[in-house]
Amino acid sequence: EAMSYRGPDASTINDDVEGLLLGFNRLAIRDLSHFGAQPFISHTAQTIACYNGETYNIPELIHRARIEPSSLKGNSDTEVIVECIEKLGLRWFLKHADGIFAIAVFDRVTRTLKLARDHLGVKPLYFGWNKNLCVFSSEYNSIVSHHEIGQGEICATALQGYFQYGFVQEGEGIIEGTMFVPHGHIITVSAKGNWSIDTYHDTSLNRPRELCQETLDRALKETISSQLESDVPLGAFVSGGIDSTLVGSYAASL
Repeated sequence: EAMSYRGPDASTINDDVEGLLLGFNRLAIRDLSHFGAQPFISHTAQTIACYNGETYNIPELIHRARIEPSSLKGNSDTEVIVECIEKLGLRWFLKHADGIFAIAVFDRVTRTLKLARDHLGVKPLYFGWNKNLCVFSSEYNSIVSHHEIGQGEICATALQGYFQYGFVQEGEGIIEGTMFVPHGHIITVSAKGNWSIDTYHDTSLNRPRELCQETLDRALKETISSQLESDVPLGAFVSGGIDSTLVGSYAASL
């Protein structure tokens, strides 16, 4: 309820599934119908997921995962993502997805919860834990307002980093037992409540030695074109800087 402003189109909490509760405030962008509602349950009901973000190469994922388009109930990226994960695993999706997201996936067979954040760290994801439970959210306030998590001590290391850099570093939290999940990482929580974190993305960047205008022009056209998929009107906030101006210009021309 405290985060209802994040998603004015629907607010849903799933039934308790083996000790797991998922809540979602939806801002509908693709497939405005109930077929895009979350928490999303796969066709087999084995996989349940919440997903904050957008994936741009959905047709490519459908082709790569050999999903029959006629088997899809709706036209949301969430449905395709959940089916890909159930069929080929979360790491396969993370390797092939072109998008920005934070995602929570629960497997009813293995009773394992996995949380992942996109490799660029565009979408936020926070995690909190103690001996009784684990909680996660796209906002830190939701973590520390939990009656069992928010009573922890101040983390001296995180506080020092905040004063030094002006923000809390990834992998840390102002309250002990909380963290800002690092980008490009997966948290795995077992049925017993034990959890671990590891990376799925190579953070080294393979920059081209030469970047000509033609290459940049093609990259911008392809990228911005793929990000214009929407079932609601799109707009651009133009700050006057070169980046937002370019995005707005290419979007208009496309």
